[in-house]
Amino acid sequence: MRVAKKPMLESYWVRRESQSKGPSISFSNEDEVNLHYSHCDALVIQVVIACNIFKRMLVDNKISVNVLFENAFNQMEIDHLWTPMFESLYVFTGNNIIHRGKITLVVEVEKEPLVVRNYIEFLIISIMEF
Repeated sequence: MRVAKKPMLESYWVRRESQSKGPSISFSNEDEVNLHYSHCDALVIQVVIACNIFKRMLVDNKISVNVLFENAFNQMEIDHLWTPMFESLYVFTGNNIIHRGKITLVVEVEKEPLVVRNYIEFLIISIMEF
């Protein structure tokens, strides 16, 4: 009996030609001398997901799931296969969250002259107000 193997999800760097000739911004160990890392602040970044630019994506280090809202997913107009799932999730605010499905997409984060590409699984959710 043959068993299908799960495809390996790879992360890799791609070198791009730099279009900017300005000074680079970098930090060293000396720059963090008086910094305290006891906070859990969220980070907002710009990313490319499946060839769609997201100008504001929230990266929260306290959440262990990647969420893609259904209206954003519909606006992407992608033909990738996604796995439908209709499950209700409840949160402390009392909102009913409908888990529509999941999809694995290519995500790119760029810092000239390098680009990081990675396959990330997202839960597609819809929020229903009471």
